[in-house]
Amino acid sequence: MADMKTASILISSLFLFATASGESVRVYFGTGAEGIFRSQLDLETGVLSEPELAVKTAGAGFIEISPDRRFVYATGSGEDGGAVNAFAVEAAEGNLRPLNRQSSGGSGPCHVNVTPDGKGVFVANYGSGSVSSFPVNNDGSLGNPASVRQHEGSGPEKGRQDGPHAHSINPSPDGRFAFAADLGTDKLMVYAIDPATKRLDPAAVPLVKLAPGAGPRHFAFHPNGRFAYVINELNNTLTAFSYDAAAGSLVETQTVPTLPESFEGFSKTAEVRVHPSGRFLYGSNRGHESIAVYAIDSGKGTLQLVEWEPVGGKHPRNFNLDPSGRFLLAANMESNNVVVFRIDQESGALEPAGHEIALPRPMCVRFWQPGSEEAAWRPLFDGTTFDGWEGDLEWFRIEDGAIVAGSLEKAIPRNEFLASKDEFGDFELRFEAKLVGQATNAGVQFRSQREEGTREMIGYQCDIGIWPGGVIWGAIYDESRRRVMLTEVDQATVGAAVRTGAWNTLRVRAEGAHIQIWVNDVLASDFFESDDAIPQRGRFGLQIHSGAPTECSYRGLEIREL
Repeated sequence: MADMKTASILISSLFLFATASGESVRVYFGTGAEGIFRSQLDLETGVLSEPELAVKTAGAGFIEISPDRRFVYATGSGEDGGAVNAFAVEAAEGNLRPLNRQSSGGSGPCHVNVTPDGKGVFVANYGSGSVSSFPVNNDGSLGNPASVRQHEGSGPEKGRQDGPHAHSINPSPDGRFAFAADLGTDKLMVYAIDPATKRLDPAAVPLVKLAPGAGPRHFAFHPNGRFAYVINELNNTLTAFSYDAAAGSLVETQTVPTLPESFEGFSKTAEVRVHPSGRFLYGSNRGHESIAVYAIDSGKGTLQLVEWEPVGGKHPRNFNLDPSGRFLLAANMESNNVVVFRIDQESGALEPAGHEIALPRPMCVRFWQPGSEEAAWRPLFDGTTFDGWEGDLEWFRIEDGAIVAGSLEKAIPRNEFLASKDEFGDFELRFEAKLVGQATNAGVQFRSQREEGTREMIGYQCDIGIWPGGVIWGAIYDESRRRVMLTEVDQATVGAAVRTGAWNTLRVRAEGAHIQIWVNDVLASDFFESDDAIPQRGRFGLQIHSGAPTECSYRGLEIREL
């Protein structure tokens, strides 16, 4: 049997490795320690790289990644109570850059999720027994709460069910409904999601009752969208449902135990996950220290036990399956380790891969893979050195992962440019910029060259700042060549989008004669070059304009060649 299992793993591994988007996948870990960590999982060997801190942040026990892979959202804590935090993913290295923080609308936030369109974030507050929703701004930051819904009720287990305890919230695959598992009330609360505002309102069928004392904790949809599952923490069971997507309603079809009948010790469940193939389901037991494995009936969605697999540690608070479905990573919080298991593609059974990492109080596992478009982006600036750039470094420095041009201490006697050493033709450039100080003008050169014998650059410039005529953020100026403004931005729309003295997101797309520039996702310039003699290839240049003491900071510089 062992030989057959090994052969099955080998055959399935070869197929899945061939269809995977790369040889490794990034893994983010929410922890009860100093922040969110990152590692790489080798999709051939199952080896996890030594974890590194992606961002230092308090209370990030649960995290979720946006569908476009550009942002990470995490529970948070602080002196002001529960919170949810937004981070931008620095795609090349995997570090996370804080965007903003919002109150979670309750105490003890324990679970966060993102709508399928990436435009809404939900958080479950265990302590207060409430759930909150937030719209997502264009830059990935969180808007003010769209809704805070307080649960009511209790359950029979004293101490754990004296009041409501929202433990998770999951959107439906189509983003129309949200399902909040409340451990304290033995209910799944069902909400309709407003598609524009992300406000949560009770659905037509507003709740599903579980067995008294069940303690529903986490919830998962089947990939086919017709089945759903909840793992019940207090009575150590899994409940299967059929799902009516049109009505947003669940009908219970089965409840099965997660523990062997012979087990007499203390144990409580934690996480539930469905295999990407839809053929298997997994649930974790804290105390029994195991993953329960089930086969899923493809017609009815019901469960048949396959095995219990020891997790190789204590307290498997969370686990997850890599996107290829080849490996399961078990996060053992109390033994401070993450253990890798291979998944038999025929039976769903687990087998230790022989690899693990040490990690302080791991509490959540999430995988990050770039989409085909995202994978094409690469950094122009590594965040720490001027490699690939040249210029007068009296006027440029690196600070907090950004290039800072200019000075707030002295006037800038002439235009200064930090120029890329490489040239580019058709491209899309994205970056963030912040302008502060007494002057009001800077910019980014593209398809440009150094002017011989001077520090100037000749070419197109994406302007940044304000000019006597008004806002010029995203306007195109022909620097030192025709010396004319090629586009003028709409003062109302672009002016409203610009965040004065703060970070602004810009995107420049140049394809042939067509040039477009967006500022905070607002189209500022849409220009077609009519002069065939104007070069369509050149260098980038980060400018600080001559004048009074001023600084312009640039960060997150990434390019995708077209």
